[in-house]
Amino acid sequence: MITNAESKLKDFFNDDKIILSPINYQKTLKIIASFRKGSLKCETKNFSGIKTIIWLRVSDNQKFHIEFFISKGKAKIVAVRKGRYECLAEANINTEIMTMLGKGFHRIRLIGEQADIHLLLTKIA
Repeated sequence: MITNAESKLKDFFNDDKIILSPINYQKTLKIIASFRKGSLKCETKNFSGIKTIIWLRVSDNQKFHIEFFISKGKAKIVAVRKGRYECLAEANINTEIMTMLGKGFHRIRLIGEQADIHLLLTKIA
């Protein structure tokens, strides 16, 4: 039997309204996140839902180095600012990216369905 909470978790992955919302919904066995010297490191086990993992101050056309590996499930990482969002990664990736949402504070949100994830996101000066 699927509970109402479980059915809501499955709807998060592509729902723009929920992605832009400030509210977090999650069901997970483990989530560990840390931010040091301009780098965000995050690991999850069996993560389902949506969660803001950090607020970052970003300059115009900010570059990042991103390592995003999904060993199980489905996941993506997005940057949200002023009612818009940009997908930073939706598959295994190890590269440099540039955000196009402009200067200001960005909410970095993790979205997943039963996902085991490793994320390393570093701002490049």
